[in-house]
Amino acid sequence: MRMMIFVLAGALMTAASAQDLDGGLVEEILGERFPGAKIGHSSTRNYDEFTMYGAPFEGNKPTEVIAAEGRLGELIVEVGDDRSVLEVHRAYEKALKAAGFEEVFACKSNDCGVDLAWWMSKDRKLRIATNKPDQRYTSFQRLGAGSAEYFELVSTKWRHNRPEMRLVTVALTAVQTEAEETELAILDASAIAAAIAEGGTAAIYGIEFATDSADLLPASDPVIAEMAGYMQANPGAEILLVGHTDSVGALDYNMGLSQRRAESVRAALVQRHGIAPGRLGAHGVGFLAPAASNDSEGGRAANRRVEMVRR
Repeated sequence: MRMMIFVLAGALMTAASAQDLDGGLVEEILGERFPGAKIGHSSTRNYDEFTMYGAPFEGNKPTEVIAAEGRLGELIVEVGDDRSVLEVHRAYEKALKAAGFEEVFACKSNDCGVDLAWWMSKDRKLRIATNKPDQRYTSFQRLGAGSAEYFELVSTKWRHNRPEMRLVTVALTAVQTEAEETELAILDASAIAAAIAEGGTAAIYGIEFATDSADLLPASDPVIAEMAGYMQANPGAEILLVGHTDSVGALDYNMGLSQRRAESVRAALVQRHGIAPGRLGAHGVGFLAPAASNDSEGGRAANRRVEMVRR
């Protein structure tokens, strides 16, 4: 069994004691707890729904969400007044990143656009201590070939007039969901030609990039070769390569990422397969033209694509 130890700003994330309450799914994933933290609430359900946030609220309403269904764990831990909200929140953030989770969205206090403790009490029926000027929120995801995991971290501190009640309170929510079986057809050159002849565009799946990057992975080579095969078989065709993303993250970021990825595919076709540069354009539209709902991992997978659009 692999033991995880995280030294974080002078604090040590320590394994939960067998004498403590069961931390359920949350600590099953983390394997660690902030030193001195006590459980105020813990539950794990075999199947439930969960929504985490990808952008600030507006008018007390979320503007970007990721919804998932699966095994759900909720945990509230409390830490004494000798610790700050920042210290505890950062410790859990670093533990999650060390476990392979990627940050989706983070905000602090008024920048979040909502009183997070109030919202959780309303939306999740989880009551945590509240002090709006000192709240932090971070959402995470860890995507695999056959499953997806999401994690939400909310930290705050109650400025109570009784010292023993001045606790840093951290609400941690985790969900594990099986990835949907989604048929994402990998098109060969003739199928690309048929799709373009029928509708003027062909959705290209199987182009893989490094995480949050426009760097093409070797697994993309066969797909790009089929795209080149179409271009070679149709020497009069001029094509716009249009990059698409899912809705995780801010629009501006996804617009830039989809543009860079389309440009990487164009460069591969030109440099590796000798396609004339003037026959190819590259554009990114982020998540403005989804092929499916972004409320599930299967839908988000369908939205991550490059389309060949004939001019």
